[in-house]
Amino acid sequence: MNTIPPRPRDDAALWRRAAERALYLIAVAALIAMLWLLVFASPQGGGHARTDSAGLTQALATWSRVAPDEADVTLNTQPDAAARDWLRAIAATGTSVSWQNGAAPVFTPLGLTAEPVADPKHPTRIWVAAPGGTVEELILPPVEGQSGEGQQAGDAEAGGGSHAAIDRQAVAAGQNDPQASDGVLGMPIADLPAGQSGGGLIQWPGRPDALRLLAGEGHAGAVLHDSLTLKPVLLLARAGWEPRFAAAALERQGWQVEMRLSLGPDREVVSEDEPSPITTETYAAVLVFDDSAEDLAQEIAGFVRDGGGLMLFGKAAALPQWRGLLPAVRMGLEIEATEFAGEDEGAVNAAALSDMPVEQNAIGKSQPSQELAAQNPAEIEARADAPPPQDAAGAVPADVEERTEPATLQNAADSAPPIGDPRDHLALTPLEGLADGAEVLERRGDNAAIALRRFGEGRVWQSGYVDLWRWPMAAQDDAAQGYQDWLAGWLSLVAQAPRGDATLGVRQIGLDDPAPMAEWVAAFGPAGPGGAPVAERPDLIARLFATACLALLLHWASRRLRGAM
Repeated sequence: MNTIPPRPRDDAALWRRAAERALYLIAVAALIAMLWLLVFASPQGGGHARTDSAGLTQALATWSRVAPDEADVTLNTQPDAAARDWLRAIAATGTSVSWQNGAAPVFTPLGLTAEPVADPKHPTRIWVAAPGGTVEELILPPVEGQSGEGQQAGDAEAGGGSHAAIDRQAVAAGQNDPQASDGVLGMPIADLPAGQSGGGLIQWPGRPDALRLLAGEGHAGAVLHDSLTLKPVLLLARAGWEPRFAAAALERQGWQVEMRLSLGPDREVVSEDEPSPITTETYAAVLVFDDSAEDLAQEIAGFVRDGGGLMLFGKAAALPQWRGLLPAVRMGLEIEATEFAGEDEGAVNAAALSDMPVEQNAIGKSQPSQELAAQNPAEIEARADAPPPQDAAGAVPADVEERTEPATLQNAADSAPPIGDPRDHLALTPLEGLADGAEVLERRGDNAAIALRRFGEGRVWQSGYVDLWRWPMAAQDDAAQGYQDWLAGWLSLVAQAPRGDATLGVRQIGLDDPAPMAEWVAAFGPAGPGGAPVAERPDLIARLFATACLALLLHWASRRLRGAM
C-alpha cells in the first residue's frame, strides 16, 4: 500500500508566521497605547520636556494635563503675563522649571505702575523705570479735547491710545519737555545721569483703563487697582484775601471747600449750615492760614493722627499748640518780599480777580485793604454793585476815582516782562530744625520753603511762604492757574482719600504686568546657560503611530510574498 510521505518540516515558514503574528500584535498594541494616551494621558507626561517661545502656549496646554518632572524653556521673545502665570501654576504642582535666553536676552528691566491722585479732576500718577539710553513708547488712552498728529498715530496703532515717546537719557539729564510728548501732561523727574538707569513721573489728566510701555523687545503694562473717595476740605483763617484766593482756586479745581472765617472775638462766618466735627469721616484735609485755629488745635491734631491731612501756611505754624506736630522745629527770620513785574505801576492780574467782588477789584495796588479784609465777605458782596459815592454836585470825588479806576483798567499781563518763578518774589520764613521723619519738599536757594512729616496715620505739610495771595495777583497770564495747580498739587499729596478696589475687566487683568523681568525671575530664578535652540523630539503618539504603520506594512508584505491572502 502506497503512502504519501510526510511533508518535510519548514522551520523558516514557521518563524515567518510567528514574526507576522508578532508584527500584528505590535501594531495592535501601538494603536491601543496611542488611543489610551489620547484619552487618558499627556503625550509628554513625566520625564523632561522642552519648548521655546513659539511652542510655549501649546506646551502649557499639554503640561496642564500631565505635568512633566522637569520643564525647560528657551525664550526668544518676552512671554506675556498670562503665559508666565500659567507656567507658574504648573511649577506649583511640582514641576521643576528652568529657562534660558535664546539668541539674545529677551527681557528689558522695566517698571510701570499707576495710581490715582486725590484730586477732583481724577488725574493718574504714572511711574516709569527703564535702562538709560533706551527709548520707550508709553501707550496711553486719549484725553478729551486733545488732538494732533501724535494723538492720531496713537489711535491708529493702539486702538484709541495716544503715544508718548520718552527718552530716558533726556529725562535723566533733565531735558525732557513734558509738553512735547504728544500731549502728555506731567513733569518727568530723574536724579541719575544720562546712560544710567532712569525713572520718570508723569501725571496723566484722566483715569486710563490700562497702560502699556514698550522698550526694544520688552514691554510692561499697568492698570489702576484702586479707586478713591474724596471728601470736603476745611479752610480756617481770618477773613481776608489769603483764604479767598485759596478757596477760589480749590473750588475751580473741583474741591468742595468749607470755610470758617474769623471776623473778630466771638465772631465767625461758616460756609456750612452747622459746623461739623473735624474728623476723617467729615474732611479730607484742613488748611490753616493764621492763628485763628488756636481753639481747634487739639481737635485738628487728633484728626491728623487718625489719617487726615493738615496744611499750615506761613505764620500759622507759630501757635505753640502745634508743638510736636510740625515738620520744622523752628522758623528763621523772614526774608522780605520783592516786587513782581509791573507791580510798582499798579498793574493787577484781571483773570485772578474775575470772580472777586467789585470793591475788592478796585484796589489799585496789589495790597489788600485792611478795612475790607476785616469785613464780612457777605457784606462786601452785598455792596459789590453799589455806585461810587458822589458829592453835592453829583461828581465822584478824585480819591474815589483813583481807587475805582483800576477796576476797569489794564491787565498788565500782556506787556509785563517775565517774572520767573513767582515764589521767588514772595516773603519767606525759612523752615529750620526739621523734626524726626520730616522731609524738605521745596527749597528756595539754600532755605527750606516746604516740608512734610507723617504724624500718626496722617501728614502735616508746612509752608514758609508769606502772603501767597500775591502770586495769583501777579501781572502774568498764567499766574492764577499756576497758583491753582501748585496749591491743588500739594493738597493731593496730603489729603486723606479712602481707597477701594477698582473693578477690572478681563482685558485689564491680562495687561497688568508692571515688572515683567522681576516677576519672571522671582518665579523661576535667573536664566541658566543656554542660547542653543530646542532640539526637535518626535511626539510619543507620533512614534506609536509610526510603529503601528510600519508593523502592519511588514505584516502585509510578508504575507503577500509567501502567497497568503
